[in-house]
Amino acid sequence: MNTHSQQIAFIWSIAELLRGDYKQSEYGRVVLPFTVLRRLDCVLENTKEAVLAKAQELGDDVAPEMRERLLNHEASLTFHNTSLYDFERLKADPDNIAGNLKNYVNGFPEGIQDIFAMHFKLFEQVDRLEAANLLYQVLERFAGIDLHPNAVNNHQMGTIFEELIRRFSEQSNETAGEHFTPREVIRLMVNLLFVEDREALTEKGKVVTLYDPACGTGGMLSVAEDYLFELNSNAQLIPFGQELNGEAYGICKSDMLIKGADPSKITFGNSFNLNDGFAITPYLKKTEDIKGINKRLTRLQKEDLALDVLSALYLSEKCWIAKQHGLIRMHDGEIERMLKLRNDLAHGREYASTRTNVARLSKTVRELRFFLTHKHPE
Repeated sequence: MNTHSQQIAFIWSIAELLRGDYKQSEYGRVVLPFTVLRRLDCVLENTKEAVLAKAQELGDDVAPEMRERLLNHEASLTFHNTSLYDFERLKADPDNIAGNLKNYVNGFPEGIQDIFAMHFKLFEQVDRLEAANLLYQVLERFAGIDLHPNAVNNHQMGTIFEELIRRFSEQSNETAGEHFTPREVIRLMVNLLFVEDREALTEKGKVVTLYDPACGTGGMLSVAEDYLFELNSNAQLIPFGQELNGEAYGICKSDMLIKGADPSKITFGNSFNLNDGFAITPYLKKTEDIKGINKRLTRLQKEDLALDVLSALYLSEKCWIAKQHGLIRMHDGEIERMLKLRNDLAHGREYASTRTNVARLSKTVRELRFFLTHKHPE
């Protein structure tokens, strides 16, 4: 399998094993997590034995944080796996494959375990496949495809993930565009994003932050990183992303891990409402505050104020986050005014009182947008 088209076709053919026991719309629940798991398995292949030897040498006396760092160093990655199993060893014991596979997943650091357990819900599929006598067949087929970075680079792997998501979305009667943006469109978007900053981006040691509020499998972040590297090999891109679809989120976070990026900068949530994963600040920590805001927004819908209030609240949250990360520069007076606005909004004062405040609130929304689009660190 020399082309990613052949690799996609091979992975797609594995779904045929599920026919009868799974609905077509459910195929992705198995194929996507197993594809990610196989990719991680191949990435760790060269250092597997060294990591196991190091783990045995360290024992249980080393502090957990230090142990993680040492094992990551041994793996030459930002993650590792301490289970005795890999795909080849799993194949060697078909009678205990379900338990051994769970042991293998639990050998990853906690963050990766969460991706498989919470977002892919892999253990549920393992039990279901085992009950249908399909687990060994599926794992054996996946063990037959080489997804090592030497055979499939990160760009090709991203394309494989996105194509699989697109196909499974079509089978689920969902709009494929909700989960998939063609790479040529992403490249155009990245060109438009960076075109006015090309000169600044060529500065030596340039550090650029990029946030994609609906990052999917991370295509925009990956293409932007490639673009910046081609423009300036000394520059660094720090990617931030958020995604609502659990499977796409799991793929994106796994991709960031493989590339050595900080996976904590990829969060699960909805960027366009109060479930925003980046919107936890000292001013909106309490669940009752969010419930109170939602209640007021429902009342304000009758006054046509709800959208303006929500926009101002959301954008003020973004201002706070951007200020904390040094992404925007604000004077003390601006900060004080923004914090007052946020407190007023959170407690339903002033801006949410009457229809006559629409113009004033709209002006505030425009100002907050200006902060996020025009303010930069000195």
